[in-house]
Amino acid sequence: MLDFKQIGPRAKQTRLAANLTLDQAAAALAMPAVTAQDLARFENGAPLSAVVLIKLACNVYKCQLATLLHGPYPYTTEQEWIQAYLRAEVSEDILADGLKIDRLEARDRVRLYEEQTGVR
Repeated sequence: MLDFKQIGPRAKQTRLAANLTLDQAAAALAMPAVTAQDLARFENGAPLSAVVLIKLACNVYKCQLATLLHGPYPYTTEQEWIQAYLRAEVSEDILADGLKIDRLEARDRVRLYEEQTGVR
């Protein structure tokens, strides 16, 4: 069974990386039954039908369904990785792996980011 609580944040990050609002994503599906509210629920961990999920991956998020469901996290910059870590979307191990550094260096970079931005 798919864990939509894990898929949702990946979908949201992918949609945001594509610079799409929820309304734009819903419109791209061209399905009147799918609304921005439905997509927001999905991004917060609620399941959608398989048809909608496939259309999301192909038409909205421009990625393969397998990537959306099981693939690597869609964070590309150090800032995105650190923000995901601070939102508890990824563990410290995944953060270090994503940044291709060891855990101690990852901790240092998170601490530096917190000091520079005031975000905790």
